[in-house]
Amino acid sequence: MAKETQLRPAQPVDRTTDEAESAEQQLDLQELLRTYGRPLLIAGVVAALIVIGVGLYRRHQRQTMEAASRMLVSGRIEQLEAILKQYRRTPSAPIAHLAMARVAFHNGQFEDAERRYAEFLRLWPRHPLAPVADVNRATALEARGRLAEALKLYDAFLARDKTSVVASIAMLGRARTLDQMGKYEEAREAYEACLAANPEGPMRGPAEAGLKLLEQKRRAARRAVEATLSATASPTSATPAEAAGGPTTIAPTEPQPALPASPSLPPATSSNPSAHPTNAPAR
Repeated sequence: MAKETQLRPAQPVDRTTDEAESAEQQLDLQELLRTYGRPLLIAGVVAALIVIGVGLYRRHQRQTMEAASRMLVSGRIEQLEAILKQYRRTPSAPIAHLAMARVAFHNGQFEDAERRYAEFLRLWPRHPLAPVADVNRATALEARGRLAEALKLYDAFLARDKTSVVASIAMLGRARTLDQMGKYEEAREAYEACLAANPEGPMRGPAEAGLKLLEQKRRAARRAVEATLSATASPTSATPAEAAGGPTTIAPTEPQPALPASPSLPPATSSNPSAHPTNAPAR
């Protein structure tokens, strides 16, 4: 005979306990609000202000950068100057600074250009364009005739970097500076080193032109020395006084040219690529 399944009556729900716990939680929340309500409210307001402030700052920063970029693209001198005055903290400021230095150099204002390049290196020493400013400063010193200082900067740069495009400009500038200092043998070696390091690079043409010009000056110097020695060793005709046993008088000779000095630096607008500093403009 099958066992009959007995159903147990459902247990009654104790609602009194749940209501008591809910009331206790409400009392805890009210106590928390009474104790910390004001600080929490202040913290919430401050957080909201921070979020709003950050949003406004980013918007202002974006608008500032866009305005500076538009002014930079124009390329006008007054716009570049305005960037340096109004938007000095934007990424456009260093580029505008280099552009102003480049304009000064090509206008023949070599002292102003050198000052601007030096200031760029002081303000933005870690900027990606700092190597350009470093070599261009040496070029500006070279253009001013301060050859020893320029050579020192070229050497210092090449001690750090010998492989970049900017380094090839520094190598050419070093060779050109030695040439102008009259150190022709060192200049020849420097031009050849520049060609060896950049056989197909953009400095090949100026370096080859520099070598040709240097060889012309070396030949002219040799001819001048030979002419001087020949004139000094040539016999002189005796005067009547000398034939009579009087004092010997050497006939005066025409003054001979001295060894040719390095040509003075042409203005920045010269078409000869090897006769004046090749500035490395900021891109």
